[in-house]
Amino acid sequence: MTQAEVARRMGIIPNSLANYFKQPSLQFGILWNIGLALEYDFLKELTNYYPAGLPFNENANIIRELNEKKEALDEMQKEIRIYKSALGIQE
Repeated sequence: MTQAEVARRMGIIPNSLANYFKQPSLQFGILWNIGLALEYDFLKELTNYYPAGLPFNENANIIRELNEKKEALDEMQKEIRIYKSALGIQE
């Protein structure tokens, strides 16, 4: 995707977009709008750099989804142990 297309999707002129990238940092709102224009979740990338132990918003969709997947994985691991036991497979 070209810079001009991203700018069009953001409703700004290409020169403004180019100027954003000349800055040492971006305001969150600008990063958010670029992410929407690119259909890319920059926050997902940024959370990889959070310090360990930093509390997350437990009500956030991604955290809720992650917790649901962990629970499903735990259940599957229990089922595998049961199947292995029933088949006489030692772990």
